[in-house]
Amino acid sequence: RMDPFVATEGAAKLLKRNYELTGTWPLALTSYNHGTGGVLRAAKQLGTTDIGAIVRSYKGRAFGFASRNFYASFLAAMEVDQNAERYFGPVEMHAPTTYEVVVVSDYIPASALASSTGVAVDALREHNPALREMVWSGGKHIPRGYTIRVPTEHLSEPLAALLAAVPDSACHNYQQPD
Repeated sequence: RMDPFVATEGAAKLLKRNYELTGTWPLALTSYNHGTGGVLRAAKQLGTTDIGAIVRSYKGRAFGFASRNFYASFLAAMEVDQNAERYFGPVEMHAPTTYEVVVVSDYIPASALASSTGVAVDALREHNPALREMVWSGGKHIPRGYTIRVPTEHLSEPLAALLAAVPDSACHNYQQPD
């Protein structure tokens, strides 16, 4: 949830699986909010996969306002996204940030990573939002196995090479204890 990249990949996988199970995108999207079992139960009870009929007629106890309106809300958000200037006036779009990513093989203090890469701790923090304040303040290390993300514009050479330059004394086999 804290990392928009990981969360987006997870959401896409869930939506794909929901679509495989429900057979329609409206039901797959509603399943994202209400759960696949609940949506399949509604479709079976009403004998239809028509989201309009389900929204109008299904009386499931947990099928409340949010579930009933999830697909319509999605369509509204998509409409605004695709027609942003119509709703907000001129919109200046920035180029997407390009990243290099590498999996950290040891527990490493954020300060050591910043020092070895030449990237400020604040920049690392901004682009790795899943890491908590304890990591950035030095109370914990960046976890082994964590995929670190750094904008290419901040790098003087490939991230893997810079990460390899972290001194052995800063690479640990353990996490800082609580």
